[in-house]
Amino acid sequence: MCADLDLRLLGKVPLDPRIARSCDEGKSFLAEVPDSPATRVYQSIVQSIQDYCSKRATEEQSDT
Repeated sequence: MCADLDLRLLGKVPLDPRIARSCDEGKSFLAEVPDSPATRVYQSIVQSIQDYCSKRATEEQSDT
């Protein structure tokens, strides 16, 4: 899908039943299961988004 839309793939989150359980209980799975490979992928995706936003903000400031 990303290739069809010419978008960069930020990550592939593996399935982990503990994520569904945490969500069903209204808890953050990032805090509940920090050892999950899915947690590490989500954190990597968040970091990529933050880096992108920071870079864009810097570029916009230099353009003005």
